[in-house]
Amino acid sequence: MFSVIAVCLILLPAAALWAIPKTRRAGGDFVIAWKCVPPGCGAMLLIPSAVWLLAEYCGIPYRVLRSDAVVFGLFVLGLAGGSAVLVKLRNHCRKQHPSEQARSNAPVVTVFIIMLLVFPVVLAVSAAASFSFALKNRGNCHGPWRTYEIVREHGTELAFQERPIHPFLAEYDYRFRFRRNGTETYQDLWVNTGGRTYFNVFRLKDGRLLFSDKDQDYLTDVKERKVYVLTTIDGVRYAGLLPEGKFTSFGFSQGLESGKVQLHIGDRFADAERVEDELAEPMYIGCITTGFFPASEKPYQPVKKRFSEPLQKPGRNRTK
Repeated sequence: MFSVIAVCLILLPAAALWAIPKTRRAGGDFVIAWKCVPPGCGAMLLIPSAVWLLAEYCGIPYRVLRSDAVVFGLFVLGLAGGSAVLVKLRNHCRKQHPSEQARSNAPVVTVFIIMLLVFPVVLAVSAAASFSFALKNRGNCHGPWRTYEIVREHGTELAFQERPIHPFLAEYDYRFRFRRNGTETYQDLWVNTGGRTYFNVFRLKDGRLLFSDKDQDYLTDVKERKVYVLTTIDGVRYAGLLPEGKFTSFGFSQGLESGKVQLHIGDRFADAERVEDELAEPMYIGCITTGFFPASEKPYQPVKKRFSEPLQKPGRNRTK
């Protein structure tokens, strides 16, 4: 949305000149420059965005798209494509309006510099329009799912998936994908309503995995393809099985006599069990940011919790 609005604003001067018959037939150097430079600048922005979206649709890992080499390559591609559009349009205009006098490229350079100077204004207006659109359509702007494989064990592949739900703010849908014998099942997680993706991933002594980000802690049983959410009640850690489908609220209740704890997840209830022993000395195996990075690539960094205390310091680091 942001790129589309910016391109539309950049194209306005050229669109006006091409739409008016008198200026459309004009062949002066400055008129030609204003008819050619804005489309070239628009192509410089649009081509990298289009290639990025196509690459995401084709399943290229997000960590690859965010690499310096790919970003630089997209910049060069946009510059080359935009320059080609500009030159093609300029040559077309000059062919349509031949002149006996030598043509100058100075107007093209001048208009390009003017476009660079007004570009911050274009960005500000585009950001404001995108923000207004986002407020009206919050949660309905779904991007493609990005998939980060975590482990393969017990005949099952576990992957973490995220997709943007806002045109430019860091808000995401999260879920786990379990794949076994060609069959895929999914477990939705809490929506990230603000902030970059950062999960620490641990191996527990019973073999299960623990995922911890700023909002929640999840205990994942790859073999059984089940996910539990953790909560702390009176200083004691409990785990309750997550239900299928999406959910937007969370709470708990505790029997006064039995001491039985139930987690309220959306409109469903899950019996919770104490898991203090299982969580003792978790082994850090990696983290999730723009992909899954094993401990050998990204050492442990604690995550600042928004609503609860962080996990205790893990045991010795262990690579995947």
